[in-house]
Amino acid sequence: MSVLPENTLGEFELKLFSLIKDYWPITSIELAELLNENLNSRKHKKRAYSKYSYYLNKLVESKLIVSKKSGKTLIVWPLKVEKYRVIDSIISNNPLEKKYAEQLF
Repeated sequence: MSVLPENTLGEFELKLFSLIKDYWPITSIELAELLNENLNSRKHKKRAYSKYSYYLNKLVESKLIVSKKSGKTLIVWPLKVEKYRVIDSIISNNPLEKKYAEQLF
């Protein structure tokens, strides 16, 4: 039995993770649009933002994705992509990225 983070996720989280892998970088509202959520009013957008942010934070805690806030917008992408970026920076001999890589791995 594998103890990978994907095995501890529910169906909805797996669906989100799959979309994130296909459409990165992506925001919580863009995910809601892809899943045909009602975003007609500010109230609906706020509700969708809260709902998807909750699930995205669970994926961050599972170390499957990386998130960054830009203003009030939560942007996410797969951790694997971040690791490739750091490896590329290490190869190009960037000392700041080496320090970041130690935290990431």
